[in-house]
Amino acid sequence: KYFGEQIGLYFAWLGVYTQLLIPPSVLGIIVFLYGIFTVDDNVPSKETCDDNLNITMCPLCDVVCDYWRLSTVCSLARASYLFDNGATVLFAIFMSLWAACFLEHWKRRQMCLKHTWDLTSLEDEEEELRPEYEEALQEKKDKVKAASKKKLIHAGEGIDGEKDQMLASQEPDSLDIEDHLSGFLINVSTLLLLIFVTFSAVFGVAVYRICMLSVWSMNPDAEAKASVRMTVTTTGIILNMLVVLVLEEVYGAIAVWLTELELPKTKEEFEEKLIFKSFFLKSMNAFAPIFYVAFFKGRFGGRPGDYVYVFGDYRMEECAPPGCLIELCIQLSMIMLGKQLIQNNVFEVLIPKLKKMYRTIQEEKVKKRAAENEENNTEEKRPKQQYDKDYTLEPFEGVTPEYME
Repeated sequence: KYFGEQIGLYFAWLGVYTQLLIPPSVLGIIVFLYGIFTVDDNVPSKETCDDNLNITMCPLCDVVCDYWRLSTVCSLARASYLFDNGATVLFAIFMSLWAACFLEHWKRRQMCLKHTWDLTSLEDEEEELRPEYEEALQEKKDKVKAASKKKLIHAGEGIDGEKDQMLASQEPDSLDIEDHLSGFLINVSTLLLLIFVTFSAVFGVAVYRICMLSVWSMNPDAEAKASVRMTVTTTGIILNMLVVLVLEEVYGAIAVWLTELELPKTKEEFEEKLIFKSFFLKSMNAFAPIFYVAFFKGRFGGRPGDYVYVFGDYRMEECAPPGCLIELCIQLSMIMLGKQLIQNNVFEVLIPKLKKMYRTIQEEKVKKRAAENEENNTEEKRPKQQYDKDYTLEPFEGVTPEYME
């Protein structure tokens, strides 16, 4: 079956992307194995795991927490080295070069496919105006024409065929900046508000971790108190993942609404603006918690005797002695896996099926009501056509969401 050039180009891009992922995947495994084979030679890990050194650390909280030995986080230090060793720097440089090579390779491949599939002529065709743009333009024309007629009537002049043609020639051919100004201002203010909401969510999860660390540290159970840092980190990461998934769906709907307010002239312009807003909002939403852990967490905790407190009694959260990298890896993995498992299964499979089921039920109700009417009995006896079956399907939203994944 033929699904159109957009679907064909998408699967061509997906094939190129999958093939070019093989080299970084192999190199990533090699870098990880290098970390496994050299972890025993890493000096910071050996010093952390050496019980004979008896390195004593300050309490994690005030009053109720005790001093603890650094060797208790030995496994965390060794795991952190697996993702942060000398070979990781080379891998990061390779990935930067790989991204640039992938973009250039896909540009060449795309042009070859366009030439092979005879799609180059499509770019030269004049783009059609969007119905929403035409409707807004027609409303503006009607207002301008009505105002001109009103002026002529007040001046005591009649409106004949010649003057009517003159008024028609004075009508605007397109919307000007003033027509787009209200949509632009709403876009800017809404985007600023969403940026504030995103960082507020990150701050809220950080406050949750700070409060829970203080509360659970008061647990009299020694085993529970020993694993309090891992428990708080895990629950905080899960909470972050849920917030990211929910806000991503909300931001997607808001991006469509904001783009419609801008009244883009053509479909291509609409898609470009929508892609920019969706990419900006979803990237900020997905990477804000990771950015916080990578660059801000643990840098404002203070020092023994001069700790930084929030809300008066709660100490600012700190990284584990091996650093925040292992938490960063866990959070990044959880968000990526959560997006694939939860978002793909719930938002892309379950919800469309529920919507289709709802439309099918509504259609059956309409048919039952129509069957009771004798006038529609002859129409209902006709065989079910393909467009009747397609009516209950989920509307196609294009390939942009697939590229965004």
